[in-house]
Amino acid sequence: MKKRFFSSLGVVALVASLLALAATPALAAPPFDTQNFLPDDTNVNPNGNVLSDKFDGTDTAAHLTNVSTTDTDFVTFFVCPSGTTNGQGAQDVTNGELANCVVIGTDSTPTQPSGGNPGFNPTDEAYEFFWNIPGELDLRTRDIVAAACTGTPGTVVLAGGVNPNCVYDAEEDVVLDDAQTGDATTQTSTAEMISICTADTQGTGGPGAGVTDVCQEGGAGAGTNAEVAALFKPFRHGDNLPNEGFVVRVTTDPEVDFLDLGIEVPGDAQNDPNLPFVDNALNCGIFGDAIQQTATFNVFECVFTDAQVPDNAEFALVAYDFDDISGSGLCDVTEDGTQNPPPNIGNPQSTGTDFETCKLDVHYAVSIQRAATKIVLSFATANATCAAPDTAETNQLGDGENVFACLTDQFNDAFSGAGGQQATITSAGVGFIADCGPTGTPHDHNGDEEIDECHYTTADIDADGRIDGLTIRNEEGFAGGSTYNSSPGDQTLTGCADTDAPGTEAAPGAGAGCADETVKASIVKTWQTAPSDIELVFGPAGASAQDTCLTGDKFKENVVGDTDTLIACTFDADGNFVSTTPADNGRLQWFITPSGGGELTATRFNPPPPNETGADGTTTATIEAFRQGNDIITVCLQNDPGGNAIGDCADVQKRVTQGGGPNPQCSDGVDNDGDGQTDFPA
Repeated sequence: MKKRFFSSLGVVALVASLLALAATPALAAPPFDTQNFLPDDTNVNPNGNVLSDKFDGTDTAAHLTNVSTTDTDFVTFFVCPSGTTNGQGAQDVTNGELANCVVIGTDSTPTQPSGGNPGFNPTDEAYEFFWNIPGELDLRTRDIVAAACTGTPGTVVLAGGVNPNCVYDAEEDVVLDDAQTGDATTQTSTAEMISICTADTQGTGGPGAGVTDVCQEGGAGAGTNAEVAALFKPFRHGDNLPNEGFVVRVTTDPEVDFLDLGIEVPGDAQNDPNLPFVDNALNCGIFGDAIQQTATFNVFECVFTDAQVPDNAEFALVAYDFDDISGSGLCDVTEDGTQNPPPNIGNPQSTGTDFETCKLDVHYAVSIQRAATKIVLSFATANATCAAPDTAETNQLGDGENVFACLTDQFNDAFSGAGGQQATITSAGVGFIADCGPTGTPHDHNGDEEIDECHYTTADIDADGRIDGLTIRNEEGFAGGSTYNSSPGDQTLTGCADTDAPGTEAAPGAGAGCADETVKASIVKTWQTAPSDIELVFGPAGASAQDTCLTGDKFKENVVGDTDTLIACTFDADGNFVSTTPADNGRLQWFITPSGGGELTATRFNPPPPNETGADGTTTATIEAFRQGNDIITVCLQNDPGGNAIGDCADVQKRVTQGGGPNPQCSDGVDNDGDGQTDFPA
């Protein structure tokens, strides 16, 4: 979660430095509007207008939240003596009034959520500050003022009058609780909304549907508690949320054992989210329902279903306690409306001696319709996944290859075609689409009787956001009544989230396929000619394999104990070096036979020879001489990958002599002649 730096200013410090800084800044129009979300003094119903920095399971800081219009450059928060704004609220705070205030902190890096659907008005911006309340302010009542300004931070105040660069929102008579000082009985309950899970999409039933509640501990189809926790991501003030519902995790101090969350709509820079009139109130747990309870904090899990979330709306998500909460300090309210112990400070917004309602945390959020914001294409090789796709492969003419696609939405969740969005995969260059898979619809835009596009409707995208089964090929043959020829080169596949109206993707032209789409990705298949010829020569180590293949020796003589390097090369019909890849198809077969007949060979492979040539169309093997004799070493190229039909072959001849010195067959103590008997020294 984004955190602003903590203020360490004393309560008696003034803003004189700001007055001096801003003697003659350029005047600019102020922002249109601003609204504090926390604290909030709106007295619709008696509210506990309290700010506390008690440890809430996440930090020891009071979370100040503000929402301002998009023409804002920064927001500065002030703490002021009570009565500073004289009941004016957001009306024209003067420099004279601010001179009695202390700067809490400034946020100039807001979070702005997306506006969602086309035509959705631009959203506002979320500003915040995490405040370590000074000890001298413990149990003091103060006004909190937010100044939303244009210009450069540090220029809030001009000399005299009202600052024309800023608009203000003031919260009056806020009770401050510094939980690091004072009596423990007055330390007020706190909470913070820390994380969100959106993985339970509408395609899997949605949150709380009881189908696949993967975001809830113990939910239908959910994994272990650790696996559920891994699905949650930080929830910031100002984040987007899906229309279809979501699950929020909230940390609180350990005294909170009854927590409510509510949605207040509208809630934005022009609409104050007033409690307790929330549009959708949700009880997250009572007396032991927290998913985690410790001596220092609790964690609650709060589920908002599709029906509880307003679609495409700006709203406030409010964590609060109301009327019958067992909390602590100024929010320790019991069912009969009394507080034990009662607070040692009066407040006009309390009922008797207790607080009726306490806001604990408030976030600005914007709900939006899920839409595909990313597509991944991949060749369906052994280790390829949506997270680690295979986007470039080389194959020989005549091979086939499967392709899959994965779509994700704004929340990085699998997109299953919500809202009627579709997908398209197109092919360009050499090769063609042989099959769109079991769900795709094929199209032939250029009339060559080959598939060049596959279209997938919402129903064709599975719950995991995947499209499977598309196959590509590049070979000579017969398709749809037309004879076609294969050619080496690149085939580019492009997949996109297709926003065209259903049916229009079938019409050729600029609007067809993915040409006019923005959410798309491409992968490339390189088709190369298949090898039809092979050569084998002796080659010196370190020499260019391709050059040696054209000029190397076909015969070699040496003595027992020597080793030699063999170079095998594969070529296409035009004499170009061509690999036997894809790998592991076993295109090469090797043989050693005695040239004069018989069963005993004089040489052997060590290590075993390779069964493929590499990307440059060459490979090497090593033979060692272990007895006198003459051998023919042969390598053959199979006509079909992994098959048994032998095509072109090449060979070399090797003669092995005894060499000088004692006969090694009578001195090395091993069975050199293969008669099953160990040879003894001469």
